[in-house]
Order: sequence, then structure tokens, then C-alpha cells
Amino acid sequence: MMKIRKLLLLWLLVLPVVVNAQIDKVYFDTRDSAHSFYYAIPPLSGNIQATVVVFTGFYPLKRLLAESRLHNVAAGNDILTIYASQGENLVADPACVDRMNTILKHVTTTYKTDTARYVLVGYDIPGNVVLRYTELATEKPAATVIHPKAVMGIGTVVSLEGLWNWGARMMEKNNNEEDVMVAKFTQEVLTRQIGALDGHADGYAQYTPFNKDLKGLGNEKFLQHIPFRLYYDTDINWYLQNKRSSLYDTPIPDATAMINNLLMAGNQQAEFIQGKQQGRNSNGYRHPVSFSIVDEVECIQWVKASTGIFDPVTYQPPYKLTTPENWTNERFGLPTDFAAQIPLKGVEDIRFAPGWGAPESEEHWTYAFLWWLEGRPQLNAALLQNYLYQYYTGLVGRNIGRRNIPAEKVIPVTTSIQAVKALPGDEATYEGNIHMLNYMQPAPMTLNVRIRVRNCQSQQHTAVYIELSPKPYRHALWQQMDRIGNEFDCRK
Repeated sequence: MMKIRKLLLLWLLVLPVVVNAQIDKVYFDTRDSAHSFYYAIPPLSGNIQATVVVFTGFYPLKRLLAESRLHNVAAGNDILTIYASQGENLVADPACVDRMNTILKHVTTTYKTDTARYVLVGYDIPGNVVLRYTELATEKPAATVIHPKAVMGIGTVVSLEGLWNWGARMMEKNNNEEDVMVAKFTQEVLTRQIGALDGHADGYAQYTPFNKDLKGLGNEKFLQHIPFRLYYDTDINWYLQNKRSSLYDTPIPDATAMINNLLMAGNQQAEFIQGKQQGRNSNGYRHPVSFSIVDEVECIQWVKASTGIFDPVTYQPPYKLTTPENWTNERFGLPTDFAAQIPLKGVEDIRFAPGWGAPESEEHWTYAFLWWLEGRPQLNAALLQNYLYQYYTGLVGRNIGRRNIPAEKVIPVTTSIQAVKALPGDEATYEGNIHMLNYMQPAPMTLNVRIRVRNCQSQQHTAVYIELSPKPYRHALWQQMDRIGNEFDCRK
């Protein structure tokens, strides 16, 4: 057993690496400090928009952490990354699921994460447990504390029946020492957790994420409506030359069959991903199951798209919001990092007057922005007044330190918003003002505000168009901002 463990650990032997993001070692059970911890890498902004949890078994987390660069890319994209061990399990039995639930619950409470924006990742052979956990989230919702928004596997074995049969073939061939040792080890674990395949078919059917021999859909049917990826090193010539293994001695055939079943069932978000690079650890050790087969930047873009995180680079507005000549725009996701407590989700799309940032300009601080909000959040004068208070308190606060503004110049933000007669096309219209510090001068300033709310029911969104300027409403600048609002259309 020790020899087998040493061989498994050899796969992840690495040279020292330097990571750029903060890494927290977090204990979820202080009674067992040797095994009850995970590594957490928070986003650089401190604003957690989604959480990626990489589960593995058998391998030291610190070495796995060193192999992956996924967390560095995630940290720059408002994503929390967790590396955790599901324990020495190859099967998503109740004990394994309970351990995963304990870890995930601890993450959600410790980092105050949005449980609707979790992506689970399964690494190597034990990754099948993550796939089955995700299936259980739909099959038996009460069994899991997280219902993953997306799931992916890296070199994952998707079929327990396939794993057992692979082990039997490797031991019969007795050609590659590494494969034979892993085969013996996996069969020993499977026998302990389920039993031998012969005589325990029902157990395998219960715990396997997929079985290619079924005529219809098996457990994979519970992944029909979830973004799903499987990554593999498909360099079959390397298998042939170095292991004397054919394609059928890899997890790839089962993986492609699983993806095909899901595509046939209508899941167009099921993907088989061929690694763009060879599987190779950072010390040069060639192994097909390595993080090198994952394009980290593209993968995190997929995570953001799957979890609904706004990406200004790829965002295509589904609505029409014009930009006047010489005006500029900017977009970011909601809630924003400087006002994360505002309970609104969506996109902020801004239009800046040309002189917005110039104190000497007549257009100084004249701008408008659209809050493109998910669903139908409750909105009224009191709520909007509070949201704008939180928004501008955060915005001003963020700039005080950056601009080294003396404390004696800082003033509190006050907001006042009232409902007025609805303008044509508006569901509701509000006006008021925001008294705040103009951090560009710095000096006190009052912004006049007009808020126009529209129901974009066909898009399942609410449009809140907000105009702001220190100029009075009769000024010509308001006509320009009103024109943007009048030309707004829920459909592009």
C-alpha cells in the first residue's frame, strides 16, 4: 500500500512555484487538523462573484495547488477558488457526500458566498465523485448543500464499471508497473466501498456517474440542464508508445459517450475538451492527467459565462442604449465591489458626457447609467433612495484613500428621492438629489437625479435608467440624457 501511495504521489511531484494570489489554509474541523482543511484563494477585489471548488482524493492538496494556475486567473476575475480533499474515496457514498457537504457548508459560511454560483471540479480518477455529487443535487436535492451551477472534470473517470474493467485488463496485461499498481489500488478501494463488480452491479449502478452499456440514459440524465465539461489529454500515440495502451485503455471513450448522450438529450452545454497542451507537471514529468491540459483563461471565461458573471469584454447587450456623439461608456456587473450590499443583480451600463471628469467643464459630473436588473426586484422611492446612498457612499469612500483627501474635507452622503408623474413609456419615474463629496476637486456637491423604471418582461429583466447632473433640470444637458432614455429599447 505504501508503494502504491508513493507512486500516486509521484504524479504530482513538482518544483517550487510562486503564486501571486493570497492563499488561506482553512480548517473546517479543528479536531482533525491533519486532514480537515482546505485551501482558499479569494479574489483580489474581495468581491466574490462565484466560487470554484476543486475536489481531489489521495493527493496532497499543497502539491495540487502548486500544479494549478486556475486560482491565479480566478482571483483576477472576482472568483473564489477552493482546493479540497474528498478523502480517500472513489465512490460518492453517504460518508463521502457528507464530507463534501461539510466542506462546502463551511466555505459558504466563512466566505459569505452566493450558493447559486458554485462550479465544482473533479480531478483525476476520484473526480467521478464530483460528477455524481452534482447529479445527486438534482436527483435528491436535499442530499447536497450546494446545487452546482456548472461542473467539470480533469482526466476524470466517469464510469465505475469502466474503472473496474480497466483495472482487470491492466492486471491481466501486466505490462506497465504504474498501471498495474494503480489498478490493484483502485480495485481494493472499490471492493471496500461497493464490492467487486461481479455480484454488486446494483451498487455500481447507484454510484457511477455514467454507464455506457445502458440502453437509455443513466445517472447522467441529472446533468441534462447544467453546463458540463470534461478535459483530457488525447495524445493516444503517447499512450501507445509509453504504456502500450490503446484508446480503450483510457477514460476517453466513456467520456465521449457520456457527452454524446447529453448532447442527444438536449444539453448543448455538454463539452468534451481536448487539451491544447500535453499533460505535464511543472517539473517536466509527463502525465496525461495534469492541469497543463486546461487553458486557465478560457476556462475561467467559461466559469463566468456559466455562473452569469458579467464580462465586459464579451458582453453583448440584449437591449438598445444609445451613446451620443463624443460621449463614452463603461460597463460592469452588479452588485459592484464598492456597493456589494445592494441586493440587485445585473449589469450597469454608463454613458459619460465628454466633460464628466473635468471640474472646469459645464458637463462635469453629468452622466447617465442603466441598471439592467435580473427579474422583477421590488423598487420604490425609499428603496432607491437607500440604494443610491449605499452606492455613492461606497464610490466616494473608495476614492478618499486613493486621492489622499484630508479627513476635514470628507462629508457624509445624503440622498432624497420622491416619486413623480411617470414619463411616457416608464412604469415609474422618480426625482431627487444626492449631496456628496466631489472627490475630483474635492468639495461638497449636489447631484440632481432622475430615475426611470421600465418592465422588460419578455427579457425577464427590469430596466432602471438613472440620469445625474449638478445642473438644474431645465439645462440642455438633461435633454441629451432624456433622449438616451427615450430611445432605450428592451430589445436590441
